[in-house]
Amino acid sequence: MANEIINTRRREFLGASALVVSGALLGVSAMTTRTVAADYKQNPFTLVYDGAITANEPGKVNIYLVKYKLNGLDIVANVYTPAGYDPSKTYPALVLAHPNGGVKEQTTGLYAQRLAEQGFITITADAAYQGGSGGEPRSIDKPQYRVEDIHGMADFISGFPGVDTARLGLFGICGGGGYSLSAAKTDKRFKAVATLSMFNSGRVRRNGFQDSQMDTIQQRRWCESGVFERIFKVLSRDRTYWPKHKVRPEVRNAWLSKRSPAACAPYDNIFAPGCGTHAVSAP
Repeated sequence: MANEIINTRRREFLGASALVVSGALLGVSAMTTRTVAADYKQNPFTLVYDGAITANEPGKVNIYLVKYKLNGLDIVANVYTPAGYDPSKTYPALVLAHPNGGVKEQTTGLYAQRLAEQGFITITADAAYQGGSGGEPRSIDKPQYRVEDIHGMADFISGFPGVDTARLGLFGICGGGGYSLSAAKTDKRFKAVATLSMFNSGRVRRNGFQDSQMDTIQQRRWCESGVFERIFKVLSRDRTYWPKHKVRPEVRNAWLSKRSPAACAPYDNIFAPGCGTHAVSAP
């Protein structure tokens, strides 16, 4: 029940704030539409973009709400089929990866529908831990999970009736664009890759926005490794450690004044030249 409430509130927010994107992919003519957010409550598939499908009708693009397992989690996805879809025939297919913080009913839904109108079978899913998909804690966006989400969509759509796996493409939007490039490097099922307004989450998390934190990479590596915590446990217990291991004076003073690893975070290396951390162990 708690998850249902969270998802309902999330979709209310997203439905009120979603903006529709227009553009082109893989030679498809430009898709223009009014940048308005539809009321998802009025759409049986909770789609929030203007011109969204409201019913599956013969001879038109149809939408199928599907669910599958990925690493033990329930993943919910929407599959769009072209007008006049015949499962006995074969069609090119596209996997669409949504932006950071997005869901399948937003921008990727718009593109999935428009590309289905051009003859593709398309799939877009809520990332694991997000939207209607399973996973706890909620609303986390880790690159390794998002890349695995793309592989999972490829797994599912490859078995969908009518999909020609020799013509499988990948399209990522915003953060989904960066994850798509990463996924395509190791997944040879994708014969073509396209991105729109790509955002490279891995690079930003590593180097900072527009490479603004390049000079703190080493510092952050120290913090993330847990070395500080192990060292300062020893320092708290035994002050004879200071001269024995030649801790840099400025680090020692920072520690003594504030008594926390955070106080020493600005220092790339807490040891004097020639000394390492190999002798440090947790008490």
